[in-house]
Amino acid sequence: MIEPYNEFTALPLAPRALLWCMRMRVMQLRWGTETQGRVDDMLGQLGAPTASRPLERFMITLVHGTTRELGVLCVCQTEVVADERALLDVLSLVQAKRSLEAFLVLRSVLPAEGAGAALHSAEEIGAILAQAGRLLPVPDGDVHRFERAPGSLPTHLAHNVLH
Repeated sequence: MIEPYNEFTALPLAPRALLWCMRMRVMQLRWGTETQGRVDDMLGQLGAPTASRPLERFMITLVHGTTRELGVLCVCQTEVVADERALLDVLSLVQAKRSLEAFLVLRSVLPAEGAGAALHSAEEIGAILAQAGRLLPVPDGDVHRFERAPGSLPTHLAHNVLH
């Protein structure tokens, strides 16, 4: 039997773990679900336990400061949506010393002050991951951008978005 393609598990380990942590943080911020211990464990397995606080600040800025709700799916979903790809690209870009590009991606959904705060947190995360030897793949070609329209998720996923 051929297994269906799973976009989430096809990601390399570090971006997959980061996306899982971001999804968990959104669950905590939106619904009060306790996720701290599980996020800390995952980041510890990556060798980057100190990335927990900057990741929390990054997600708080995004969840509470964006000009629209971002598409961040539940941890049980196997798809990766455009907004999640943009978040991963921001982290990849700062790690590759392309902070201006990362800022511009963030600026498309955050006011300037919020984009600056999110960028600072992203730079901390990138540095901690680099120290742990976890280099994120730099986007080839075009960087993923945040979706423009709030209803841009596929219909079958719209009810699974954490907002």
